Amino acid sequence: MKLIASAAALMLCSSVYAQVIPSERQQTCNELSGIVAAGATWRDNFVPFSVAEANLDRALQDTKTPLNLWGQWTAELAKVYGSKITAEKVQQSLLARCH
Repeated sequence: MKLIASAAALMLCSSVYAQVIPSERQQTCNELSGIVAAGATWRDNFVPFSVAEANLDRALQDTKTPLNLWGQWTAELAKVYGSKITAEKVQQSLLARCH
């Protein structure tokens, strides 16, 4: 009987953890959203776009993001650099797309 109770507890814990721990795709999206949001700070500190783009490219490589999605992330960073939006607003907007 203890074995059955333990198995039930393990299954419950597994389902709880599955809901709490984001998928690998969500984690990647969260990380890239943070990089793009950091673009607002870089922009405000006069960091050249080419440096911000290199930072994003490094993150895209590290997360093994498919090449066909790189343009979308770079476009988001370019939008940030061409605006006065805050990092917080950028991150809110992008994170909403991750989940």
